Amino acid sequence: LAAAPGSKSYGMLSVFTQAAFDVRLEIKVSSGAFHPAPNVDSGVVLLVSHETPRAEETPLFAEVVRRAFAARRKTLRNAWKQLLPRESLEPAAEAAGVDLSARGETLAVEDFARMTAAVAAKKIDGL
Repeated sequence: LAAAPGSKSYGMLSVFTQAAFDVRLEIKVSSGAFHPAPNVDSGVVLLVSHETPRAEETPLFAEVVRRAFAARRKTLRNAWKQLLPRESLEPAAEAAGVDLSARGETLAVEDFARMTAAVAAKKIDGL
């Protein structure tokens, strides 16, 4: 939930949660606190709603995020190739300030929001 972009644990759940909430790790709970002890440590998180969400969770936003994480080893150019034709995808990414040679786990919530807006604008323009 609280993972930062670029970390191993950053994924779709992180993006969707952080779009609407400020996520704070309040307490770390070691595996020894449980019986039987799991193989991982746990944590208690506090979710504080943003007054204004960092991204609007529309179906298009969900698709942009889902495709970016569907195959973590793919570049965004390959992950998003079905969102728009190549001749429209590259200008959309440029307008959003997103590098298509990057991978989805490197983008912040705001990057996904800007890319969603750029894809929506291209779709409205009729490609």
